[in-house]
Amino acid sequence: MAIRDAERYRFGPFVLDIDERELRRGDTPVPLPGKAFDLLLTLVGAAGRTVTKAELMSALWPDTTVEESNLTQTVFVLRKAIGEDTDEAGYIRTVPRYGYKFVLPVAAERNGTASSPSGSPKSFWLGAILMGAAVLGVLAVTGALFYYRAQRPSVDLAAYRYRPFAFTQGFEHSGAWSPDGKTIAFLQGDVWGLGTWNGGRLMVQPADGGTATDLGAQVDVPPIRWSHDGTRLYFKKNNDVYSVSSAGGQPQFVVHGTGINSNFDLSPDGKILAIWRSPTSGNGSVRGSIWISSPPGAKPYEYTPAPFAVPAGLCALTGFSPNGKLLYVSQTTGNGNQAETWLLPMPPGSGAPRRIFSKVPWSDCVEASWMPDSRRLVLSTNIAPRVTPALWLADTRNETLTKITDGSSSQTSPAVSPDGRRLLFTRVEEDSDILELPLDGSAPRKLLATGTMEYSPWWSPKGGEFAYITQRNGSEEIWLRSSPGDWERQVVTYRDFPAKLQHLSTPVISPDGSRMAYWVILRDPTRIGSLYVSPRAGGSPTWLAYGGMPSWSPDSASLAFMGHTEHRQGLLVMRLGSNEEPFAIPNAGCNPPLPVWSPSGEWIACETAAGPLLVSPDGKVRWTLPPLNAFVIAWSQDSRTLYGLHGEKGSWSLLAQDVRSGTIRKVADYGFDINPFAPLPVFDLGMSLSPDGKSFAVGNLKRQAAIWMLEGFPDK
Repeated sequence: MAIRDAERYRFGPFVLDIDERELRRGDTPVPLPGKAFDLLLTLVGAAGRTVTKAELMSALWPDTTVEESNLTQTVFVLRKAIGEDTDEAGYIRTVPRYGYKFVLPVAAERNGTASSPSGSPKSFWLGAILMGAAVLGVLAVTGALFYYRAQRPSVDLAAYRYRPFAFTQGFEHSGAWSPDGKTIAFLQGDVWGLGTWNGGRLMVQPADGGTATDLGAQVDVPPIRWSHDGTRLYFKKNNDVYSVSSAGGQPQFVVHGTGINSNFDLSPDGKILAIWRSPTSGNGSVRGSIWISSPPGAKPYEYTPAPFAVPAGLCALTGFSPNGKLLYVSQTTGNGNQAETWLLPMPPGSGAPRRIFSKVPWSDCVEASWMPDSRRLVLSTNIAPRVTPALWLADTRNETLTKITDGSSSQTSPAVSPDGRRLLFTRVEEDSDILELPLDGSAPRKLLATGTMEYSPWWSPKGGEFAYITQRNGSEEIWLRSSPGDWERQVVTYRDFPAKLQHLSTPVISPDGSRMAYWVILRDPTRIGSLYVSPRAGGSPTWLAYGGMPSWSPDSASLAFMGHTEHRQGLLVMRLGSNEEPFAIPNAGCNPPLPVWSPSGEWIACETAAGPLLVSPDGKVRWTLPPLNAFVIAWSQDSRTLYGLHGEKGSWSLLAQDVRSGTIRKVADYGFDINPFAPLPVFDLGMSLSPDGKSFAVGNLKRQAAIWMLEGFPDK
């Protein structure tokens, strides 16, 4: 039976929904971490039969060696979630030293009908097929006629050997092979998060092991590229392209980029430097395209024909094929496709650009590394919602995908060795909790910490509860939770929107506690970045405007936000329930983070290049404070102080600025103990004042990265 034929399982008061990856007790969702869900699906599918520990560990952690304690802990989490605190409750029975058995009768439903309770051989094979399909990544995607084929895998799975390559500091990433395959360059960061984005120190190390050498160059963001003769390394710094000798030395400027979205690659013969540029025009629109610098360092000219006649988004990735005849390009767009992948013939004019995998709903830019045949690519991507990025082998001619790794952890930055037999990738483990930052300067306190991602908290000014975003069920959802933690519930999920949900931002609760405003990225060209409002009690979201980063007026009647209308853009003020077009505050010049309305109602504050701008809601009065250099700002209860989180090279501090005098004092120095987090930190990192005015709530990321090598990866 195919995975789409069985839609859900029923047992006791529970429904296990396979398509939605959700467990429900009646109509109430039961939060389950991903591994606990996979464990339950395996046991339920094999109801009545003892599943050995070896089978379970193979199903839950394929291609990965883990201790048996991981399985024991996952069983504990599952039992706790379904209300089974002992082995006697009648759901999961422990078979000592052997495995586990699901003992309750199970009914499998499909197409609105229910089969007989399971426990038979047929139900076991149904479960095995379902689990196998999940492991292999057979995914049904709404609105897309896409599938990947693996009848004859292009890789020999039995030959795989994994070994860690660079891992000593916990922040090694983005490996790159030298042309002769003997040396690997990579980045090593002190932290890997908002403070340094994902850059670090440029390192080189022998591919077969040995000591890493620091080349003395600081890299802002990947990629790293070797020159064709292996004597130099190219990288980005201050949004421009530089190079440095592979033996170390002083970096040399090569060519200008155009902002954080720019990306580049070198042709195999070293004669062409291809640069991605996405400049902003006078009307605020952004259009991305490839520019050519040949020889590297020469004045760039635009690649023609330029196929990207769509607004460019938040990222773009490039890569030359080994034969130099094709340039791979992946970019996010503003046309509703979210992300696209293209092949551009090289040199320019030698053929027509071709979009590849157009039926695959990529959720973000797709990292890629070419195989030596210049036909296949190794991709790092999640090809459907709520799936951790894994590695795939992509054939660009027949457009098929074969899954290489399980995706049990995030696997990024693939790099195929020149001979095609080894594969580097970055393995990322991360978790996000919610912290309280006390204004008395004391140490941060945990407000909410689980085994899943939660972030973007916002206190209700009425007290007793806060909203936050969680990925407990896979996709981003907004939940409301009491401060004692004795209740919580869903408020907004991906099902509430007319198009595929890409991102939910910080849910900002209104001062009267009745509503929350947030911005959403949908896979819909008409509402790709939109402002919505939802009732605290739940219900259908209401679309308000194009824009994001909202802040409520003290009377809960208006919103300030960054957005645009047909005639206006920038810092806007909108009165809810009115048919009037949002009012644009002229010449505000606001940068992210989000604008914040003072509790007194007198000011709207936002960061600018010159410092925090205070402007009256009618735009008639304004002044600029000395630079606070904060990633996020927030008001005190009395509107006399602006607080800001300042980060520099991963070290964080909480600052306070007196609004009248402009003087700045340090409230707390956290160093590397915190790492403030939101998925799009420049745009939606929030900091929410507690109802008693004594602390701020903020998301905090814990992340480790290491470079692994997959050996026995034959090029067949």
